[in-house]
This record gives sequence, structure tokens and C-alpha cells, in this order.
Amino acid sequence: MDRVFIAGGGAAGMLCASILQDGFDVTLAEKKRRYEFIPDILSLINRDEEHGDLQRHEEMLPNVSFIHKEVTAVSPGLAVAGKEHEFDYLVLCTGSSLRGAFDSNTISPYSYDSIHSNLEMIRGSESHLVIGGGPVGVELMGELMSSDEKNDVLMVHGGERILNRMGPKVSEAVMWHYSNRGGRFALSKRVVETWGSKFILDDGEEVEADLAYMSTGFRPVTDYLAGEYAPSLSPSGHVKVNHCLQIQGHQNAYAVGDITAIRGEKTYIAAERQAKVAAGNIVRTKEGKTLSSYRPLSLPMLLSLGSDNALLACGDHIIKSSLLLRLKRSEGKYVNFKLGHARFSKAMPI
Repeated sequence: MDRVFIAGGGAAGMLCASILQDGFDVTLAEKKRRYEFIPDILSLINRDEEHGDLQRHEEMLPNVSFIHKEVTAVSPGLAVAGKEHEFDYLVLCTGSSLRGAFDSNTISPYSYDSIHSNLEMIRGSESHLVIGGGPVGVELMGELMSSDEKNDVLMVHGGERILNRMGPKVSEAVMWHYSNRGGRFALSKRVVETWGSKFILDDGEEVEADLAYMSTGFRPVTDYLAGEYAPSLSPSGHVKVNHCLQIQGHQNAYAVGDITAIRGEKTYIAAERQAKVAAGNIVRTKEGKTLSSYRPLSLPMLLSLGSDNALLACGDHIIKSSLLLRLKRSEGKYVNFKLGHARFSKAMPI
């Protein structure tokens, strides 16, 4: 049976494993022992129900061999994660990590452990500083403002407007929504230094906050790629792939999700579509069929605006409704269902 090695146990890596587990010997390397659906992490701040433990990877995909080690090196036919693992096909889904950090008391909004372990402190703080005005920072601001009406929430963003990769009307609508609820914005400014609860901006202004959150963007986790894979990396560290998602110069190796050099928003929906194409092409290769192409799409983005509203943006067109929040909140459950039903995942169109 052909061996598939998957690096990364996020939604994309798990979906690839789910699709391939019946016809291949699948090994997945992920240092975390429990599955996290990243887009749903921020809703922890205002959830009333008991969270409990996250589900173990092995419980979700019992036919896959899991290695809870970080991948440290990859070469053609061989991956190193604790020990060497041979493979016939490789799928890289190692995602991204926080770009920029401070030594002081800042919290990462991209980590379940970071949010969950600090819930009491987050809910008990009255002043919050959100550093970065991209989609994650915007959703985080909404959760913080929903958790307590007395909260003072300031967003510092280096650009002239928040959500600068979306249309101006989207930026204006979100700022209007939060400003009417007491939210504050400091645009075209950056945090350059911190002293405990004091944060120094690049214009010399000093801001105080009980807690700060870094949402300044990501960098691809591709440090383990060297040697024969080094030419496949872009100057930014992203992996260059062809239209079939094969890594440049490596026919049996694929890259999916945040680490790819494909232009466009690094969303869950994009990663899911890429995972289906990559996994499907491995099956097609085995069956001697023509490979499928991945076609990037300009898809609407659904943003939560706290615990009572959400916004759907496509270009500069906006729909805002509390009903959209239900869709946003159900996304994680839907993904978990797909991961646990391999046949269902295979039947879904690529």
C-alpha cells in the first residue's frame, strides 16, 4: 500500500487524511495532541457552555497513524518527525505562525491554549488593546466588546484603514459598527515597545491596557524545508506550487493552505478546497488518471462582529445580519462532521 506522509494536523491536513485513509497507509505528524478548529477559537471568550477537552486526532481518524512530533526536515521520500519516515506521497499543511511578538503580557488570538488558559483574565479585564486590524483582529474586537459593556477596546493598526484587503465600504461599515458601541481606533500607527501594561506607539503616544492581543498577521511555517526543497520557497517563505498544487520540482509532493504562494486570502474555505484537490490528485495518480487543477476563487468572507452579529463581505458589497452569526458558529461542527465521515468527504465535489 502506498504511503502518504502529511505534515500538519489542522483542518486541511485532517481533511486530506480523511479522504486518503481507506486507500493509503497514511501517517500524519502534528505536535498538538488535540484537534483545533482555528476559525472558532475566538468564540470561546463569550461561550456559556462548558468547553471540555478538545477531541484527540486519533478519535477522529482511527485509521490514520499519528505522530505528535514537529516535522524538522523533509527530503524526497523521507520526512523527519522524531525519527525518519519514508513516504511515496507528501502533503505539507503546516500552516502559519504569528508574525511579530512582544515579551510583555500579550495573548495570541490564534491559539486555543492561549485563549482558553487566559479566559478568566480576559473576562476580568476592563481595557484591551488589539494590535492589528485584519480579519482576526476585527473578530477579536467584537468578542471583547460583547463580553462586557464596560470594556474599553482600542485597536491599533498600521494601515490607513482596517481590513485593507477588502473594499473601503467594508472597512467603514465595521468601524461604524464598533465605534457606535464605544470601540476606538488608532490608524496608521504601530506598537513599537511595551513596558508591562504600557504600550508605546511609533509616534510616541503611550497607551495603557490590562491585556494586549497580537493579531498582526502570519508567517508560513516552512523552516524545515531546505536542501532539495529550498528552491521551491518564495522570498517570503511560502511554497511555490503549480496548478495541481504539486510543489515546484517535486511531482509526488503537495502543499496546501497558508504555506502556499497562491495569492488570495488564507481562509479555511480556500485551504479546504486545496486539500480536496491535493488528496484527489494523489488518488488520481495511483489510478493513472489526469490530475485536477486548483482554481482560486474570490469568495465572500464571513466575519463575526461579536456575539450578536456578523457581516458577509464580497468585494465592496455587504450583508450584515445576526442570522449570519449562526452560520459562522456552526462552521466548526460542520468541519468536524466532514472529518469524521471519510466517505462523505470523498463524495464532495472538488
